This record gives sequence, C-alpha cells and structure tokens, in this order.
Amino acid sequence: KIIISGTITAPSGAETITVNRAVTIQGSNKASDKLNANNQTYIFDISGNGNLKLEKLTLQRGKNTDTYRGGGAIYCAGATLTTDNVIIESCEATKHGGAIYAKEVFVSGNAESSVITLKNTQIKSCAATGTAAGEGRGGAIYCKESTLTLDHTTIGGNAPTDGNTAKKGGGIYFAGGSEECTIPSGCTIQHNKTTDESGGTSGGGGVYVQSGTLTLGGTISDNSALVGGDALASGGGVFVGANGTFIMKGGATISGNKAKWGGGVYIYADSSGAGSFTMEGGTISGCHAGGSGYSSAKGGGVCIKAAGAKKGSFTMQGGTITGCTATVKSGKIATGGGVYV
Repeated sequence: KIIISGTITAPSGAETITVNRAVTIQGSNKASDKLNANNQTYIFDISGNGNLKLEKLTLQRGKNTDTYRGGGAIYCAGATLTTDNVIIESCEATKHGGAIYAKEVFVSGNAESSVITLKNTQIKSCAATGTAAGEGRGGAIYCKESTLTLDHTTIGGNAPTDGNTAKKGGGIYFAGGSEECTIPSGCTIQHNKTTDESGGTSGGGGVYVQSGTLTLGGTISDNSALVGGDALASGGGVFVGANGTFIMKGGATISGNKAKWGGGVYIYADSSGAGSFTMEGGTISGCHAGGSGYSSAKGGGVCIKAAGAKKGSFTMQGGTITGCTATVKSGKIATGGGVYV
C-alpha cells in the first residue's frame, strides 16, 4: 500500500506510473491528498496482471496526447481498476477517454477484458479533445469490450462547469461488445455534452452505447447533444447504437436532456443492425428536441430510427414519459414531443 499525504505535483518531463501487479494507493482526504500531473503526462498505465485500487484521493490535470492509447488520467488494458471516494478532474486525452480509457487485450490468443468499478467517485471537467476522424470519444470514460460498473458515482456534476465533453459520448462512450455498463440507483450522469461533430451517428450527451448493454437505475440529466447551427446530433441523454442495448429500470430518471433528435433517448439503426431500448420503469421528463434555430426536431423524449429492414426497437413495459417537447424555427414542423417513430 502506498500512502499519499498532501499534493504531489509532477515535475517537467514526468513519466506515467506503470502498474502490472496489485497496488493500493490511498489518501486520507480526497480534498487535500492529490496526484497532480500538471499537464505533463497521464498518471497510470495498468496492464498485464495490474490491479489498481485508489482510495480517498484526487487525480487532476492528467494529459495524454497519444493518438493510439487514450485516458487523460488512466489507461487500462486487460486489467482491473477500482476507485473508492475519489475525484478525477481537469484531465484530457486526444484519442478517447478524457479521464479513463479501458480496453480488452489478447494474451496467448485469449481475450482479457478490463474491469472498471467506480465507487463514491466523481469525474468532472474532463475532455476527449481529438478532432481527427475516429478521435474524441468519451469525455470522462471510454470503455471498449470491458465491464464498467458505477456505485454512488457522478459523471459530471451539479454545475455546468463540472460536465465532461467529447465529440461522441460527452460523459461515457461504451463499446462493450458482450459486456455490460451498469449505472444503478445513487449514480448521476449530469451536465455532459458533445461538441464539434455532427451526422447520423453523432451525439450521446450523457452516454453513447455503441455496443453492449447499458442498464440504468440512476439518473441521466441536463446533458446536451446540441452542436450548433442546424447540425444533426442525437441522443441528449442516451444514444443507443446499431449494436447497443439499453434497459431502463424502475426508479431511473432521464430528465432535462437536449438534442436535435431524441432529446432523452435516440435509438439508431443502419444496415448493420438496430439498437434496442426497453423501458421497464422510471421516468423520462423535461427533455427537448431541436430549438428555434433548427429546421427539424424529432422525439423530445424518445426518437426511434429505421433503416430499411433494420428498425430501432422501443419496448415500454412501464414508467412514464412526460413534459418532453420538440420545437423548430418558424415555418418548419417539429414531430413527436414525447416519442417519434
């Protein structure tokens, strides 16, 4: 176990800390015990048999300009990361994952997924800054073919300045494959936004589910996938990709999110497949599609896309959709304040 006391600031030329075995790094107070990378480097590289536990501390000002591996604070490849009572703030990555980048690796032909568990943790004011094609996904977290579990954790925060930003997936970009992202009761995804990219697959202000399963019992609120002008970006709260599945549990809340299409939830489809959203319960409320500068707006609460024979799926088994709206500029028509099919 390594004990942190006070603030440790990285000097010029500092290098990343490599973790390839079980390591616990612990402070006594996350408000005062900090690892400040000072924009010199990202902080941790976890791989091999790496199993990193972080407790009662803050990671800040990590910076990763690598265009191959992401993670402004933490890069995790086929390893394990657990945080408890931690803040990650003001970090950035050019590739993906303003704070955390997690992926699977192959060892002797066998897939080894990363396992990420964030407990009593906040990730705020982080960004995936890359502007080239294929960059800038997951303002806080990018998780590929790995498991992501949140427990009483906040991605973003109460203030707009706490929000994380990226071209896709302002808060979280999840490309889980056969894995699952779990956001239970007590967790909040708030004030995150997408920036600088438009098009049919752009958006996911709160969470972008490219593949895998997102299960929500917590709250996704006040996120935005409005990128300016009349540009198309969808899924202010959640963007469900062609290979994604979204399950909303009783007690879950999606509220106050905004996008041109699908202010709350957008379910995408193309020739490769179609996303699926099952609403078992919970509430979608106060979400908005479009605005006074837009020529089209679809689905203030939920928007479902079809592409030929491939059709997005929305199954509402319970819950409510209320107070959602869609508006456009004068002379145009908005469709589906609650749901657009």
